[in-house]
Order: sequence, then C-alpha cells, then structure tokens
Amino acid sequence: MASLFRVYRALVDKHPYKVQIMTAGVICSMGDVATQLVERQYNKQYEFSGKRTAVMTAMGFGIFGPVCSVSMRLLHLYNFRVVPSVLVDQLVTSSIVHSLFLTCHPLLSGTSWAEVKTGWLTRWSQIQLKAWMVWFPVQFVNFLLVPYQFRILYLQMMALLWNMYLSYRANNS
Repeated sequence: MASLFRVYRALVDKHPYKVQIMTAGVICSMGDVATQLVERQYNKQYEFSGKRTAVMTAMGFGIFGPVCSVSMRLLHLYNFRVVPSVLVDQLVTSSIVHSLFLTCHPLLSGTSWAEVKTGWLTRWSQIQLKAWMVWFPVQFVNFLLVPYQFRILYLQMMALLWNMYLSYRANNS
C-alpha cells in the first residue's frame, strides 16, 4: 500500500492537475454507480442509468476536479494556514462547485434552462448549508494533517459519500 501512495505522490508531483482531475472523475463515477446500486436494493424495479453515471462522471472531470485542484494548488502555493484555507475552501470554492453543479448537472441530464432557474437559489442554499456541516470538519482535517499531494485524493475519498448524496438528490428531486 505504501508503494501505491509513493507512485500516486510522484504522479501528482509530475502532473498535479491531470492526476487530481482524473482522481475526481473516477471517484465521482464510482459514487454514482454505488448510489444506483443502493437505490436498486430499495427498489427492485430500478434500472441502472448509464447516462446518469456519465453526467456525474462529467461533473468530476469538468467541475469538481478542475475547480478543487486549482483551489488546492493556490492555497498550497500561497502557503495559507489551516483556518484561512478552510474558510476560502468553504466560502469560495464550495460555493462555486455547488453553483456549477446545480446548473450543469440538470442541463446535462436534459432539464430545460427555465426549469433549472426555477428554485435554483433554494436548492443551492439547502445543499450549501448541508455541505458546510460536512465539509468544514473534513477540510479542517485535510489542511491540518494531509500532505498537499494527497489532499485531492483525501477530499475525493470523503466526497464519495457526498457525491452519492448529490447524485441521489439530483436524480430524485
């Protein structure tokens, strides 16, 4: 296991954005697949949706990965301390990510722009408030204890459950 972490760290050092974006995309798709498997346990009539997984994977590759990678990189390069890092992450990065998610996910899923706009702020505030309850402590641990090269990996592993929640909410509203 230690050798896997060494390889991952070396890859992040060599290709920080590519590796972290790939990590986010793969883990987002895993989260949606897991969510659909759980949904199938509770509803035997449920049919697996490849489109749904593709949309969630696109969220990882196109939103979560790039936005979080750039944010983590900037906080690292400018040597922010733990508490300011958590505040920037939660008040800026999280708001951007959830805004993009609540706009792009439904559009990619086939919802009209008029429907996306309706009730957007209510949906955003509900998800953002729940996110802060989860992510303030998670990111505090991340910035306090996790080396920079592993922050996106840690973030995405913690996000596996969060992405399952987002996927469920986005597809069962």
